[in-house]
Amino acid sequence: MQDYVKINRALISVTNKNGLEHFGHFLDSMGVEIISTEGTYKVLEKYGMHSKEVSEYTGQPEMLGGRVKTLHPVIHAGILAKNVEDLAEYQIQPIDMAVVNLYRFRGYVENIDVGGPTLIKAALKNRDRVAAVTHPIQYVRVMDEMKRNDGALGYATRLDFACEASELLAENETAIAYWHKKLSRNVKKA
Repeated sequence: MQDYVKINRALISVTNKNGLEHFGHFLDSMGVEIISTEGTYKVLEKYGMHSKEVSEYTGQPEMLGGRVKTLHPVIHAGILAKNVEDLAEYQIQPIDMAVVNLYRFRGYVENIDVGGPTLIKAALKNRDRVAAVTHPIQYVRVMDEMKRNDGALGYATRLDFACEASELLAENETAIAYWHKKLSRNVKKA
């Protein structure tokens, strides 16, 4: 485990775009390469920031109406790798920060997010090297710490963010479980 990890590359896939303009400009000013999903890419582009769309980064288009975009080995290997040497053989770059928030589950199967939770879980699994940023309120802490530490985030911050991300995932999964339970009660039993 490294105490401080320099953030060189960030994946941003957010439904809540609050604070994204300021945060994106900050990352850009720190020389962080930004990879983003289509909707986030359009917002960043509108505010004059350069980022690379996930489809450009992976070499694969988004599929199934956007339901499959970040579920790609290049993305997940970049997040899950413990060190750069693990990736060299595959010519994949590490991703040091996953900025992902989930759309709120509202009781429709279409609202079950697959890619977002998967990205967050990958970052949690590799919290020793990757920060999971799941809410715009965390942007201030990221920016302050990166300014103080030459673009790096400390383990304490990554661990705090991992706790918050775990709680977010638990809330999301609980809502989905209750919804399925309610559906199950309403289905005529054979």
